[in-house]
Amino acid sequence: MRTVVGVLRGGPSSEYEVSLRSGANMLGALDKEKYEPRDLFIDRQGQWHHFGVPVTPEKALRGVDVAINVVHGEYGEDGRLHEILDSLAVPYTGSDKTASILAFNKARSKQAVKKINIKTPRAIVVSSEDARGDIEGLAYEIFPFFDYDAKYSGKTLERVPGNFTAEQKEELMSAACKIHETLGLSHYSRSDFIVGRRGVYFLEINNASGVGMSDQSLFPKALDAVGARMPDFIEHIIELAQKGKKIKIRTS
Repeated sequence: MRTVVGVLRGGPSSEYEVSLRSGANMLGALDKEKYEPRDLFIDRQGQWHHFGVPVTPEKALRGVDVAINVVHGEYGEDGRLHEILDSLAVPYTGSDKTASILAFNKARSKQAVKKINIKTPRAIVVSSEDARGDIEGLAYEIFPFFDYDAKYSGKTLERVPGNFTAEQKEELMSAACKIHETLGLSHYSRSDFIVGRRGVYFLEINNASGVGMSDQSLFPKALDAVGARMPDFIEHIIELAQKGKKIKIRTS
């Protein structure tokens, strides 16, 4: 008998579209001889659907042996979806509710990372009301000599791949491991860093449900770079979810 795997995608956040693509990629990579895929779509209003029909979470998850959560952003990463899965005793990939809440709160996770002596950029916490006000003034509070030319010129800044030294690579990998462990995350996560003249700085972490899994996302490309197949990776995390084990898998 095949294992029924529910892939949760969509959700009421601004990352709705990329979550749909992530889920589609995961569904396509499931080994159909071992697993029976169940596409569980959550719309922008938070309504669950199965086969295009609106259903309750209880009905959608009935008969599901394990869930793969790729609902990015709010609802999927902040503990609310985890609470539903926990209440229905459905095993799921990724971190538990408590660790997910911590990782999703960028200010709290940054404070935790600073305590283990990993550098983070200067920052301030602002409300949504503040953000609609004097953005330039708020930025100057962080860094008085901030250069706004690129931001307001209408040009797009592109991310340039880093040519890191062996020492920098080791520091990045070590930092990613420490952060993953410190925040109590499970299965896999993705840490973002910036490397400058003053060293390596931690920006943010995405726990498993927030890691992009589309064919254009960084994590699948990282798997490919080390010779790992997506179907094998998915099988691995499904087994971990069913066994309730935690493992230290992360990328920087």
